[in-house]
Amino acid sequence: MALALNLDDAANTAARPCRRFWVPRGAAPDLSDDGFLFDPDSPRAVFRGALEISFEGLVAFPVLALLGEPGIRKSTALEVEDTRLRGAARQSDELVLSTNLAACGTDITVCRNIFESRQFRAWRKVGAHCISF
Repeated sequence: MALALNLDDAANTAARPCRRFWVPRGAAPDLSDDGFLFDPDSPRAVFRGALEISFEGLVAFPVLALLGEPGIRKSTALEVEDTRLRGAARQSDELVLSTNLAACGTDITVCRNIFESRQFRAWRKVGAHCISF
């Protein structure tokens, strides 16, 4: 049992950063590369009409939901993007809000944590772009 826990800890700490892509609801990812995702960044992707979108390409979408199996590092991916976007927001009027849904418990708490926060109320006066995790 201790060995399994140590291996699990080692796997979590040794996780390599990887590029993630989003797929529209109802669309299937292209797994034609021997069962792996065909690289949407590859020069050949323009010829196949890639549906996969990188995180940076999501700016045009007003609302998104990140769904997936437990343990595929969704929270880790969001933390990385949160850090990246906060750095970029320092040079603009953008606001980046992070909300830990697991800590909220109810939809009412989520709404309070976001829409009643000091940062959100200040942002509404400015009216710039807001990104909320």
